[in-house]
Amino acid sequence: MSWNLPYRYAQRSSGSTRDYIYFAAFDPVKGELKRKRIYLDHISNKKTRDRHAIRLIDHINKKLDAGQNPFIDDTSKKQYTTIKESLQFVLDLKNMYIRKRTKHTFDSRMNVLTDWLDKKKMMGSYIFELNQDVATTFMNSLITDRKIKGRTWNNYLIDYRTFFNTLVKNNYITKNPFHSIDKMREQHTNKRPFTDIETKKYFEYLKQNDYDFYVMSLFIYYMAIRPAEICRLKISDFFLEKGIAIIPASSAKVREQRIIPIATPFLIILKEYFSKYPSGYRICSQKFCPGTIEIAPTRMAEHFRVIANQLSIAKDVYFYCLKDTAADRLLDAGFTTKTIRDLFGHSSIAITDKYLKKIRTNIDHKLISNFPDPC
Repeated sequence: MSWNLPYRYAQRSSGSTRDYIYFAAFDPVKGELKRKRIYLDHISNKKTRDRHAIRLIDHINKKLDAGQNPFIDDTSKKQYTTIKESLQFVLDLKNMYIRKRTKHTFDSRMNVLTDWLDKKKMMGSYIFELNQDVATTFMNSLITDRKIKGRTWNNYLIDYRTFFNTLVKNNYITKNPFHSIDKMREQHTNKRPFTDIETKKYFEYLKQNDYDFYVMSLFIYYMAIRPAEICRLKISDFFLEKGIAIIPASSAKVREQRIIPIATPFLIILKEYFSKYPSGYRICSQKFCPGTIEIAPTRMAEHFRVIANQLSIAKDVYFYCLKDTAADRLLDAGFTTKTIRDLFGHSSIAITDKYLKKIRTNIDHKLISNFPDPC
């Protein structure tokens, strides 16, 4: 060990009633080396504490050799925050502004991670010890233990990247441990628009037996409003005298305001339907009629599936496929991709083109009727 360096390497204390790591660095205020201690007593298991001490000493010495000084860079103190405290910081910060529905997903994802870390006895470790190897092992456990695949696994990964980006921005860590983990190849969901027979059967049944859900279905068919948006909107967001609805940025999926025209047949229905309720009501509440309580959009999908099964509508037809059905009919009616883009709230024509290719294939009918013979 060289004592000519402007620091002294980290070591573990010996012969003391307290268990800690100590090192020294140059304090520019006092003009001399100043000792710093990091205590290990909070780790009850001796083997775990010993392993933790070895990793901590190596981490500190590498930083000292890299020229980092804890008395100059005060933010380095955050790197010695425990994983438990660091994740709690993210929770507290995010929960100040995220939506109620997003909060549920956020808390669920965080619970999955903290439960796994707790089983690995890592919640008391320092946040820098949650490195890429640990993150990779955890993400693999989602496949082996929780049987999560494809799109769901990728959604977990995106959320964890977001969590740890918050820690990077707030100087708890210098690198996001989930950033270099590759996304899983997704198997696209098999879905299709309603057939003409299915559409007629579905809407006739609702009109006679479940009128409130009939109106909710028309919000998707005529206006391409997403189920989550339907659950957030209020009657006051609809300007029926002008024939439009304004989706506030706070309610929209893309966080941008949308202005949507209301087709005349649906406008007539809404004028009569909304006249029964106060303007401050949500357009979809309990029992799928206007009210004051916000419901989860998954309830709409669940209700649809019960009806679809009763009507023998295939499993590859989902509630939101009413939007696909409308797009298919709009194309047949001669509407342009630009019009569909504006109605659906896509950010570009390219996104609309990609979307439309998933629901229909433009076939040149000459290939069917005029294909040349081989000889």
